[in-house]
Amino acid sequence: MICTIEIENFQSLECVQIFQETMLISDWKIIRVDSIENYPLYIHFMNYNKNEKSKLYFHSCSYSSVQSIIHYGLHSTNTSNFNDHSSICLTRDALNSHLNTSCRSTDAKYYLFAVELTKNDINNDLILLSNEETYLALPTYLIVYQRQKNSD
Repeated sequence: MICTIEIENFQSLECVQIFQETMLISDWKIIRVDSIENYPLYIHFMNYNKNEKSKLYFHSCSYSSVQSIIHYGLHSTNTSNFNDHSSICLTRDALNSHLNTSCRSTDAKYYLFAVELTKNDINNDLILLSNEETYLALPTYLIVYQRQKNSD
């Protein structure tokens, strides 16, 4: 079964705390946080990553990609400048993900996935994940946020 569950009291979540540490709270507001419940993707992740310690990363995307990531996990169809292969950009903080790959939807909201990742890399702040490595990543939360409205 695959679904998302809105979390009412999300302030204590690690991904929300990192979001609030790296994004200017005076400029950005979290609208909601959804827990991603994808049992088949979770089993696939656990089967390939036994006894591996995961780290929390972020991945921004457009609204049109949200349902695909929730149901099928991360996947890239874009060719990047890195060896002409498709890659998925994951960052350790929300601001870098927002700056690198965010895309505002027509209702002025942004979508940011918190992703558990078991890939080791020298530069732990930014990781480019190939489509062949997506078994190393498990989207766990979806953060929906928008710019704070000015009260001028």
